[in-house]
Amino acid sequence: MKKIFLNLMAIVVTIFAIASTSCKKDNSKSASAKIVGKWLVKSVISHQTYQGVTRHDTTFNSYDSYQFNANGTALIKLSDTEENTVWKVSNNKLVLGVTTANGVAQILDINILTDNTLELHHLETSPDLTVDLTITLNKEDS
Repeated sequence: MKKIFLNLMAIVVTIFAIASTSCKKDNSKSASAKIVGKWLVKSVISHQTYQGVTRHDTTFNSYDSYQFNANGTALIKLSDTEENTVWKVSNNKLVLGVTTANGVAQILDINILTDNTLELHHLETSPDLTVDLTITLNKEDS
């Protein structure tokens, strides 16, 4: 009787283990899938140093936004300007704009990407100018 009970318990445990692992959802989305949607600018921190003089700026408008579409197009609204562009995610970087020899793409590091928060960083240096920019965005509720 004890042997039958142990065998039954082993079968129940095995069935439970198989059922619990095979029914798990894969909640992990790719970075490209997470980024699709409308993102509202929450904060901008810019440090620009030109010929040794540093300027700090945190100015943005509450209606500034980035709309990333699943087809790789984007609409960026900053201040009073709107720009239609293309986008892609590659190696934890957001590439905005044309990537041909005739165009210039803006490449931003993705520091944080969750379902609700996107933090982008851009550092550009030249002999006379350094620009260090961090943009934090929150996904608009759908």
